[in-house]
Amino acid sequence: MSPSSYSKRSRYNPSGVTKGMIEVVHTLKKAGMLELATGFYDHSTKIGRTTRIWPTEILSNDLKQLSEAFVKVAYSSFSEPVVLRSEKEKDIEYEDTPDTQRMRDNLRAYNWLLARTFIDIPELDKPQITLGNNAILSISQSDTFVRRIFNRSRWDKGGRFYGGWWQNCPKEWRSKIHLNDQPTIEDDYSGLHIVMLYAWKGIDYWSSDGPNDDPYAVENISFIQSSSLVRSYAKALMLMAINADNDSKAFSAFRSSYAQQGDDDAQHFSNVQLGELLEALRNKHQPIAEYLGAGCGIDLMYKDSQITASIINDFVEAGRPILSIHDSYIVCFGDDARLRDAMQKGFEEVTGVKNVHLKRIGIGFHQLLDSKADPTAYLDYKLSLENAVNQHKSNGYIKRMERFYSH
Repeated sequence: MSPSSYSKRSRYNPSGVTKGMIEVVHTLKKAGMLELATGFYDHSTKIGRTTRIWPTEILSNDLKQLSEAFVKVAYSSFSEPVVLRSEKEKDIEYEDTPDTQRMRDNLRAYNWLLARTFIDIPELDKPQITLGNNAILSISQSDTFVRRIFNRSRWDKGGRFYGGWWQNCPKEWRSKIHLNDQPTIEDDYSGLHIVMLYAWKGIDYWSSDGPNDDPYAVENISFIQSSSLVRSYAKALMLMAINADNDSKAFSAFRSSYAQQGDDDAQHFSNVQLGELLEALRNKHQPIAEYLGAGCGIDLMYKDSQITASIINDFVEAGRPILSIHDSYIVCFGDDARLRDAMQKGFEEVTGVKNVHLKRIGIGFHQLLDSKADPTAYLDYKLSLENAVNQHKSNGYIKRMERFYSH
């Protein structure tokens, strides 16, 4: 809603939208087609909120007459998928290089694959999920566009893949996602950033010569009695310390995160208490203790984005759908072996380390075959899979799928 946000000659504005769009918004609001909550920014506190705009029922009914396929094709064709951001988180212009063009070509191929994939949750009659803060996540076939965003005006900072409604989907719902009406599995790396930091030191974390244990297991924390809570808090603080520039910022981020989750205890932990937990983590991980509170998270994100790029490209070349949530990946039940092979290959290519631990949500086809030697496990897996395949498909889901394929 600021005129300075518009530039005709920006790669991020390929359609040449001008500041006249601001007047369009106000006109639509007067016509009863939009609702608007004006944003603000306080320069003294650097606190603000973006203006929020949403359609009324009048506009929604008009928009429903548009083909979802048309919207997706138009967006995927014209939007810039390779984004470079400044230290102030503003999108900035850049000159193309063979690397940026290669990334753009790969992302366009990936977005075309996503545009051809029906991504939905069968049990949802209305394509919405209520989140913990009472916000609504819409399950939309038009919200599947993925970009790669680099930070701090550099091509070796950040670079993660962002976009797609599944990135905001709670974990308990992600396991229910179907791709082209097929059940899915999700794999992610165990302790990825910690393992990568050890690799920087030339140590293979999961080898017999490395630590080879739970990276978040610490003991004798005086202010936390539950061992499961100790691990949970240790994991959160460890990851925040990797990203923060100093300990104080890590502590503040920790409290803020748990305040949003409504954890009354964790949001009130003092710096002294969190310092005890962080010191225990530094003692456990002495070879990489120097990296905690050193702000190296942005460098690790670049490395894990390279791994993700390798995995996505492998699936795109095979024409197989894949969804990424940074270091976690969702694929069809039958692609479980391919995913693990791609994750192993990508990890080794980027880190130079062979050993990797992967965690799985769901049951894969090859996992099912491997269990045949154990009749009990096989029957349990088979029953779980049949339940996933035959789970109740709501009328809304069926209609959305029919509409998608008709386009």
